[in-house]
Amino acid sequence: MSILVKILIGLAVLVAVIALVGLGLPKNFRIEHSVVINAPAEKIYALIAESKNWPKWAVWNQRDPNMKMDFFGAASGAGAQWSWQSKFEGNGAMAFIAADPNQQTTYPLTFADFGMVSHGALMLA
Repeated sequence: MSILVKILIGLAVLVAVIALVGLGLPKNFRIEHSVVINAPAEKIYALIAESKNWPKWAVWNQRDPNMKMDFFGAASGAGAQWSWQSKFEGNGAMAFIAADPNQQTTYPLTFADFGMVSHGALMLA
């Protein structure tokens, strides 16, 4: 058997193993992160619940200060929505679907370029 055939067989086996491992991985995942901010929940909630405040602190806006953002729906809390267009950060949209003042907000985050929706919550303790 020639060396080229052995290499091709080895590559085919490697691809098959990677594919089988991929099939065994979970389809969904969860990421949690916490940060301690030395400020009252009321002050922090105002920054996260009002969509027009996000450009003041969100990392996406820091990476692309020319990001085009459109705000609509409620001014704050449940129903607040916005979308963005960015050459560097991609295009997407976010909407607060539930809000408990000074406690948490819940949202879907849509990444139009990837056809993906991520669900999350910002919780204050």
